[in-house]
Amino acid sequence: ALSLWYPALPSRAPRASYVTARESALILRFHRVEGVFDDLLARIRVHARTAPPPLPAPARGLPLVLLSPGFALPRSSLTGLAEELASRGYAVAAVDHAYEAPAISHPDGRVTG
Repeated sequence: ALSLWYPALPSRAPRASYVTARESALILRFHRVEGVFDDLLARIRVHARTAPPPLPAPARGLPLVLLSPGFALPRSSLTGLAEELASRGYAVAAVDHAYEAPAISHPDGRVTG
């Protein structure tokens, strides 16, 4: 799975969720967190907006930063860093590693973990 952040124009679009409800359930189960709602992490809203219009890019384009989490962490664990970099003019892509992250959303809608 892949997430993208980029410098954006102001938007009234809703703030994005930290993870999906299914990803939240799998992450909490992976870390053996009990006694909380399965969708707890999905209720967290980040600073980024859902599909905001991008700022016009400079003629030379935007520098790209690729974030690749390790130690079985999902790409969402780098959200704060990605948002900070995007606010400073970088395009940022974060990836999940198949069979390593506790929850991965696939393009066909499947969520595995």
